[in-house]
Amino acid sequence: MPDNEKQFEQDIETFLISPAGGWQKASDAGYRAPESAGMALDIRTLTTFVKATQPVAWQRLEKQSDGNAEIKFYKAFENAVENDGLISVLRHGFKHRGIDFRVCYFKPESTLNDAAVRHYQQNICQCIRQWHYSENCGNSVDMMLAVNGIPVIAIELKNQITGQNIDNGKNQWMFDRDPKEPAFRLNHRILAFFAVDLYEAAMYKLQDAGLTYPCFCTRAELHTASAPHASDGTPIYRGACRGLSVEEVARRSALRAPATRLRVPAVDDLADDVVEFVDRTYGAQCEALATECGDFLVRRSDGVFAYQLAVVVDDAAMGVTEVVRGCDLLGSTPRQIYLQHLLGLPTPHYAHIPLLMAPDGRRLSKRDRDLDLGELRAHFGTPEALLGWLAGQTGIAPDTTPRTAEQLVEHFSWDVIRAHRENITMTAE
Repeated sequence: MPDNEKQFEQDIETFLISPAGGWQKASDAGYRAPESAGMALDIRTLTTFVKATQPVAWQRLEKQSDGNAEIKFYKAFENAVENDGLISVLRHGFKHRGIDFRVCYFKPESTLNDAAVRHYQQNICQCIRQWHYSENCGNSVDMMLAVNGIPVIAIELKNQITGQNIDNGKNQWMFDRDPKEPAFRLNHRILAFFAVDLYEAAMYKLQDAGLTYPCFCTRAELHTASAPHASDGTPIYRGACRGLSVEEVARRSALRAPATRLRVPAVDDLADDVVEFVDRTYGAQCEALATECGDFLVRRSDGVFAYQLAVVVDDAAMGVTEVVRGCDLLGSTPRQIYLQHLLGLPTPHYAHIPLLMAPDGRRLSKRDRDLDLGELRAHFGTPEALLGWLAGQTGIAPDTTPRTAEQLVEHFSWDVIRAHRENITMTAE
């Protein structure tokens, strides 16, 4: 598993096993133990809970069982699940030969009943990473939550950096997991199947904080001639959909899918509205989000996550500490820093560099075949010749002598970049 996917798994586990989460860190050893073979549960944990919370009932079972009380209990439990379903057994327990058993206790409505509170606190709620759910294959589920040794929630975690997202997780549940497996049979063990990816997790955090809202504005409406634009050419959003009622959102959603916008602080909230940072090339930067940017997109109407959210999540997942990119993205940086603060992610150091421009004033682009490697190779002959020419054109080296990347290291300095921070017009030799 890639390191960044492990980190995603680790981050979720860290919250779940925290005091706020309330789960205990555990392994799947009990589920793979010989005594649990074929059961799709941890029989030792389950019977430990029953013995601790219902000692009299367990003693009665032992008297009836001739030394194999655990097996008798499992068979009675399994029979109840087959007949009534796991949800019913969790809610109401089951009866075996006149003995009532509970396999979990729900939170009591009040704290007046000491026994009910104590029983609830005795539940064993486990968070397990990489749960091997079957003896028939070596497959595992990224994360499983169990109550008293009974698997109830399974989670597949996906990471866009590895080329997979939440849809891959959904497909995995629908097509790759055998529904005949005891762990996955309907209302038999796992009751809820989840798929989560990095972007969805970030989006949920923003939505849960009440920071997003649906936007139904069309591109034509946003790009009207009278609309002011941010430094990167994006229209400054004036909040047309910010205050829509629930009823109006429902009405418009029936006609077209909305995009999702992130609220920025009000213009009078100077503490939060103004984002400041120091760029290695262009120095101190300051932007008031409300007036120079406005509420911005974090998800398009077709469901695709917007660049601003994706790049922030990707940089954090990959542990990026230094961002070097074209100066056309300098205006995006305050939005990204704002998102980093909201999501609790670190802010890298930024260095924006001048763009290479064609003589007609447009940016050099692959679309116009300006940067086609085949043409560059044919024109310059060797990588060293191309690197030397670029270094001379941009001021990194004193001339256009062919050089390797290693040889250019001794010439590079941020002082040189700062001295040549205007966009560079490239002229053909």
